[in-house]
Amino acid sequence: MKKVFLLVAMYGFFIQSQAQSVMTKDVPASIKAGFKKAHPNAKNLKWIKEGTTFESEFTENGGERSATFDDSGLLLESEKNIKIASLPAPVAKYVADNHKGKKITEASKIKDRKGVVTYEAEVNGMDLIFDAKGNYIKSVKD
Repeated sequence: MKKVFLLVAMYGFFIQSQAQSVMTKDVPASIKAGFKKAHPNAKNLKWIKEGTTFESEFTENGGERSATFDDSGLLLESEKNIKIASLPAPVAKYVADNHKGKKITEASKIKDRKGVVTYEAEVNGMDLIFDAKGNYIKSVKD
């Protein structure tokens, strides 16, 4: 029993050390400047530090979004929640063929710093990643 408790405690510490909420005042000025430039109309801003990157979660133009920055303030990727119906058509076919009886519960459009677009469809606790045309790339445990 002690081993189980110790493992659970260690796991909790590991998870806590990987991603931590950060007060806006503790975010480096270069990152705040990069964020303000990329998202001048953001509201309800929250920051999370993950290793050397900072992820912002916020609302903008009525939608939920997030953006990830490196420690110099460079925007690495941005993500916005979208309607499931806005996913490319092949995504729905892939889910119907490969996850029978399961439904897409959430959808996002992701753009990396080079402008490459991918889509994310949450199905049964998994994030399914697709390219801009809706071709399956990989699954990531949510």
